[in-house]
Amino acid sequence: MRRGSNYGRLYGLTGATRRRAVDRYLGVVDLTEVGDRRVAGFSKGMRQKVAIARALLHEPEVIYLDEPTSALDPSAAKNIRDFVSDLREAGRSIVICTHNLDEAERLCDRIGIIRRTLIEVNTPAGLRRHGRLATVHVQLAASDGEARRLLEALAPLPFVMGAREHEGTLQVEVRDPRRDNPELVSTLVAHGARIVGVREEAASLEDVYLDMVGETNGREGT
Repeated sequence: MRRGSNYGRLYGLTGATRRRAVDRYLGVVDLTEVGDRRVAGFSKGMRQKVAIARALLHEPEVIYLDEPTSALDPSAAKNIRDFVSDLREAGRSIVICTHNLDEAERLCDRIGIIRRTLIEVNTPAGLRRHGRLATVHVQLAASDGEARRLLEALAPLPFVMGAREHEGTLQVEVRDPRRDNPELVSTLVAHGARIVGVREEAASLEDVYLDMVGETNGREGT
């Protein structure tokens, strides 16, 4: 790749600037040791790494990545995800096309679901709720009697859509956990709750995607 740095020239990179860029991104995709070999002899995974390195040579402000970790081993895929996260933190705009919903949730601030057309765009958390109430599980170090008293304390809160107790855990239904959890927890603590842990029960992006695709197919069939 070092010898065949025509891609760098296409981007207007010359001399030492081009060499530094090539060396840097060969390191990012873990191909430094084979930098002088011809790409024609590379495996599919190695070619994927080269394609990513080429796309980054000129430090673009907007980066389009199509299935960036396809055919990569777990270690290389993690390196690419970490690097994409670093680019995002540096203020780069990154558009990723992927079927890997777990990867999309890790890397993306907003996700668009597409089936023939754009169905919905939202944050990962917003997509997972998809119009559903979220259930927040609050594990308590308390007796059943204490839990029942705490349920009564939650009843006046306007964002609590429902609440119940099960085996020492409060199961509280809210619309927006990110917004509502701080007041929920502070109310419980103010009423003497000893909280062991808090977690949100949410649908997976895979479940949401299948629901949305099903809804779309239903509309098309009418």
